[in-house]
Amino acid sequence: MQIQKTELQGKIDRSVYNKRKRRIFGYIEKIRETLSNKFSDFTNVFIVDSTHIEICKISRANRSAICSTEDIKPFFGYCASQKTRYFGFKLHTVCDKN
Repeated sequence: MQIQKTELQGKIDRSVYNKRKRRIFGYIEKIRETLSNKFSDFTNVFIVDSTHIEICKISRANRSAICSTEDIKPFFGYCASQKTRYFGFKLHTVCDKN
């Protein structure tokens, strides 16, 4: 399947992505360990899932003030499973086996 150049504009190369990922690995590991320590008092098996919460349609995103504060603002995201773009938040859920 041919990929047009317009689809790849603004995207980073795989090698650049891998370099960035390696560079921030220590930070990601520290976050994972901190979260794991906070939850490990209960159990050692967890299920993590995430989904997007769409605040409004993309066409109204620039005018929208819904769910927006000084500290927290909705953002533009991409849902790979549904192959759609959205404006809103990403919700992460953590559950234990109980």
